[in-house]
Amino acid sequence: MIVLRSKVGDVSRAVFPTPKEKFNAALAVGGLLSAIAAVIVPAVTGG
Repeated sequence: MIVLRSKVGDVSRAVFPTPKEKFNAALAVGGLLSAIAAVIVPAVTGG
């Protein structure tokens, strides 16, 4: 587990080197999930 956690941390630092980039990525994922929900919920509920 420690080795796996270390590798995940290395990948995270390589992809998102700064806290600002991590925050922006989290906002982007949240926006994407919100957009998906805006399309799926009305389709499922028939509204």
